[in-house]
Amino acid sequence: MNKKLYILLSNTNLYSHFSQKNNSIIFINAPYIPFIYYPKFTPCFEANSYMIYLFKKNLSTFNGGTLLTYCIRISLLVRFISNHKNISNFSDLTDDHIHEFISFLKLRKITDSHIINIFKQSVDFLFFIADLYNLKYFIGFSSEFQIKLRRNSLNPNYYTHLSLPPTSPKNIINPISLVDIRKIRLLVSEIEDQALKFRNLCILDLLEFTGARRSEILNLRVENINDANLNSINGNLPLLEILILKRRVGSNIRKIPIPQNLLNNLMRYIRQYRTKIMRKNLKQTHDFLFISHKNGDPLKSDTLTTYLNSWSKKTNISPAIHAHQFRHRFITEKFKDLILQHKINNIDEFSKMLLSHEKIKQQVLQWTGHTNSSSLDVYIHIAMSELTNLTDSIDQVQKNNSINYLKSNINDLINDFNNSKISENDFLEKIKYLVNE
Repeated sequence: MNKKLYILLSNTNLYSHFSQKNNSIIFINAPYIPFIYYPKFTPCFEANSYMIYLFKKNLSTFNGGTLLTYCIRISLLVRFISNHKNISNFSDLTDDHIHEFISFLKLRKITDSHIINIFKQSVDFLFFIADLYNLKYFIGFSSEFQIKLRRNSLNPNYYTHLSLPPTSPKNIINPISLVDIRKIRLLVSEIEDQALKFRNLCILDLLEFTGARRSEILNLRVENINDANLNSINGNLPLLEILILKRRVGSNIRKIPIPQNLLNNLMRYIRQYRTKIMRKNLKQTHDFLFISHKNGDPLKSDTLTTYLNSWSKKTNISPAIHAHQFRHRFITEKFKDLILQHKINNIDEFSKMLLSHEKIKQQVLQWTGHTNSSSLDVYIHIAMSELTNLTDSIDQVQKNNSINYLKSNINDLINDFNNSKISENDFLEKIKYLVNE
């Protein structure tokens, strides 16, 4: 009954258009696209047409991406219709059926916020069906429609329905605290397997010092690290190229300055650990940076989530840490640095600076991978609230980042020395190496 009604197809060729010039059909390749079916495995034509429609709007699809999220939401409507005795087609849906659908979702113990998201996606899907079949009075905002929506009083561009639960305040994930980062690092530093410890510390470092999403970090290739190393040879700041997986059009690469010591550690991981593991698993020919140390497979996003849940439990951090909280912390710290650097006193001043200084605005968007500066407002608020003294200034943002990373590495070495994991000579040599880099 509860089996999912979709699969994720890979490398699928979709019809694009007929080229009169070449007298041939032109196809486009979908690296990942959901395929939706009814409980008896009959393909759902309308739902799959909607998926293709969304794909062509350039939604992210890496490992499913946003497109898979939308698929999961409308698959619940597909299930509801297939279970209903009086509904043969989507066009049979009425306002009463929407009330039943919301009740159906509540019985499945879905939270109110998720019910609202499912409803919004389902409504968008039903508008698509209305266009697909030219159903003039299928769904709309007056009594003449089969499905009657209401305008949202707070935002006229959004719609609601009488059956929906009340909207709850938006749950914003707060940035991970520096204290919690330290707890996690100390725990990982105690892993006996040196290769696993080093790999996991590198992942934590990238989460903290690049602001990249978990999938973006695990999508890094050895080539990316080598390129960053070549860039830094002449004393230039290492720039790590990260593929923005949530963007399929325009520039989908962002270059993030990273501390030299972090780059050195990534190079060391490749040289000292990854290369040996890949040699033992000769069937593996991929270039992914982070791998399973058992079989050489690329490390998966769900594996990282499992690690974070386990580490949170062992360090009594509740609720469990999410990878995205590191991203929130990275962006917040960048904004705190900018606020100090430009001696900004309030949020309005910061917003005006972003509007008037195009170079700073573009730099911020490059750091974060956002396309719209308005989406950064929440981080500005957090940064301002965390700063109690706005009189200091810094020479440059990256300097602060490098110092923080150096402190983090030194703390790890102190912890290893105190736990007799390294000798006094090794400790002094490694401290000297870090300071001289």
